[in-house]
Amino acid sequence: MATNQTILQINDFTLDGYIWNVLTCGQNVTATECALAEFNYTFALGINTTDLTYNADVTEGSLQTFKINVTTMSGVTVTESNLIYNNTNFGGAWTSFGGE
Repeated sequence: MATNQTILQINDFTLDGYIWNVLTCGQNVTATECALAEFNYTFALGINTTDLTYNADVTEGSLQTFKINVTTMSGVTVTESNLIYNNTNFGGAWTSFGGE
């Protein structure tokens, strides 16, 4: 991680588009200065986990089922699913139950 970098995790977003900016402040012996970034930035939260099911107590080498149900915002389509565990990518099967 680079120096002077902060990573924040914010939970409970609703499906939507967001506009954000950054306020930075610094101080020296004579003053404190604060400024907003020159440009606003945007991102869209297009998928939300609604249910997650898995067996946490397993025997090594056994086959287990991992299920996740998601809701997407209008205009978002799931086209692929993968489970990444211990840096290994496992292709997943998925089923669409409606939407656009």
